[in-house]
Amino acid sequence: MKKDNLKSIIVLTTICLVVTLALSGINFITAPIIEKNAGAAADKAYIEVLPEAKGFENVQGTFPETVLEMKKDLGGSGFAFKLQASSSYSKSPLQIILGINNEGKITKLVITNYAETQGSADDFTPLYEGKDATFSDVVVSGCTFTSSAISAAVADAFNVFFEYADVEKSDDAKLQDLYSVIMPFGTDKAGAVTMNDVTLPENAPASIVSIKTPVTGSGYIMLAKSGETSLAVGVNAYGKVYYLSDLDGNDLISDEAYAQVIADAESVLPSVYEANNDDIINKMIDKEIIASASAAKKVDFAKVNTNVIAMYKVNGGTAYITKADGFGGLITVCYVLNDKGAIVKYATLEQSEQENEYAGQDYGTVIGFKTYPDRFSGLTVDTVTDETLLIAGSTFTTNATKKAFGDVKAAFEAMNKEG
Repeated sequence: MKKDNLKSIIVLTTICLVVTLALSGINFITAPIIEKNAGAAADKAYIEVLPEAKGFENVQGTFPETVLEMKKDLGGSGFAFKLQASSSYSKSPLQIILGINNEGKITKLVITNYAETQGSADDFTPLYEGKDATFSDVVVSGCTFTSSAISAAVADAFNVFFEYADVEKSDDAKLQDLYSVIMPFGTDKAGAVTMNDVTLPENAPASIVSIKTPVTGSGYIMLAKSGETSLAVGVNAYGKVYYLSDLDGNDLISDEAYAQVIADAESVLPSVYEANNDDIINKMIDKEIIASASAAKKVDFAKVNTNVIAMYKVNGGTAYITKADGFGGLITVCYVLNDKGAIVKYATLEQSEQENEYAGQDYGTVIGFKTYPDRFSGLTVDTVTDETLLIAGSTFTTNATKKAFGDVKAAFEAMNKEG
């Protein structure tokens, strides 16, 4: 009996060893095939965004969390990226495959995982093709957060591209890197510093290469040239240059060698203040802030670098006019402050906010209605809180009102610091 048991154990052990060895052998043969097939499937996705590619090799480096992989085409046509982004609307992250050629332009963007509640993956693909590192305004209607998440991931890919691909950034791309330094107040509703192109006048000085303005239209960022040196120039709403650097960000505003560039930048376009003056005056009259145009005296203050586009001496103090990007578009507001910072009057001069179909609330009516301005009664720039500015149920409108107030407070403080 014991011999039979021992014999069974030996037979079973032998069978197990044979099976194990057989499986190991099969794995030895099939593992490379499986790996090769998996690699081929991955390469297929990369080839879709870089169709001229001959094959890929991994680029090793330290990447942002959004950049999962960077691959170089062995044929030299460019680089492919696997990206990941989160819009906070879905627990499943967006998966993106992106191609960038050696000229620094997007060949194609494909979203391989899209679990958002609005829009579709295909909505984004055509918006990115041909874009370079200066891309902006890539927004699909109704998908603001998703659009911002994808744009941020693509921006990270471009940063990695320029770091590891040994490709020189264009002057426009270098200038874009300085947007948030030059004009941190020029943010859109998603919190990004987005610039729109301004047509260069035919009689523009030769030193001015290009002009851009933020979504709020509160100033200008210019690309300029002085000899062989490319320059970044910031011009505020009052038409004054407050920022001047080379494209590496080295401050040059006090360098007399660039005095002519400053003069050119201040002369090429009328100030935002001048361009908007008549419209603002009419809106102030309509909102009963002033009785007539003669009741408002312009305040020219060169050192206000915010979204405040105009200031006027009016009855009771100084009227500060500012703009912010709300859900439906730009919101223009006016705060009248006395010399102690007390809020004498508030009015919404213009807005395009929309009704929330779920809450049944028209946010444009809310911020323009009498009960909203009444919130500021008895308050000063130092006693207004987030709760004061809150528009229940509307993140974008609330953020816009907070941004507008913050800019007014900064302008008030700058004026009083100057004396």
